[in-house]
Amino acid sequence: PQGWIQKINNSLSTEPLLECPNDMVEIPAGRFLYKTWHDESFIPYPSEPDSAWIEMKRFYMDRYPVTNKQFYQFIQESGYRPADTTGYLRHWTNGIYPRGMENHPVVWVSLDDARAYARWSGKRLPTEHEWQYAAQGTDGRAWPWGNEFHATKCNSSFGVTTPVDAFPKGKSPFKVEDMVGNVWQFTEGEYDNGSYLFSIIRGGSYFRPDASEWYIKGGPQPVNKRQMLIRVAPGFDRSATVGFRCVRDAVPLPSGSSRNP
Repeated sequence: PQGWIQKINNSLSTEPLLECPNDMVEIPAGRFLYKTWHDESFIPYPSEPDSAWIEMKRFYMDRYPVTNKQFYQFIQESGYRPADTTGYLRHWTNGIYPRGMENHPVVWVSLDDARAYARWSGKRLPTEHEWQYAAQGTDGRAWPWGNEFHATKCNSSFGVTTPVDAFPKGKSPFKVEDMVGNVWQFTEGEYDNGSYLFSIIRGGSYFRPDASEWYIKGGPQPVNKRQMLIRVAPGFDRSATVGFRCVRDAVPLPSGSSRNP
């Protein structure tokens, strides 16, 4: 039926850790007002409340998006090869990323590729709530660094990817970096509308397309912006502007204690 949208629950728990791994950032337990918006679309988005207070458990998030070098290590150690290779790592040559781009975010990967990397690394993809909380903190800001947009705090006009650590001044209240601009990031928000699957990506990217009804709005996007990425066929969700980062579950701390960064 028209308007029928079902969430696909693929989110898996990971082995909870007490201490934060070196390449991750601790996101403390807390409560935040989850508000989202999206551009007008001829395809219905999943309906959800305009705003809701969300209680968040403590967890860990990758400080940066997954890089070409990290994804290359994953392939070398796991032997991973997707069943459908349409567009897979299109920017690599002979199985290796371009020279000098080891610290750029990996792109031309699908949601399934990202999940495979996450499983291999003992992690998972973030939920939409986790992604927005890590990017926004508890004060409802529009951007990781505050309410005003600053082009110097993210990849906003370079037209290509940049190293994931290039904009330390753009970090979130929890010190997560490169959350907006550079590349859109997969979340575990995946849906089925009866015709095809789609996932929700966050953060915006370096690419600003000319006016088009068929391409998603370019450039960095506020942390509360949801964007649909249609998955009409395997590999169709691979693109030059979408990457990902991972999260890991944390051991809950006793009530009243804090390990906030």
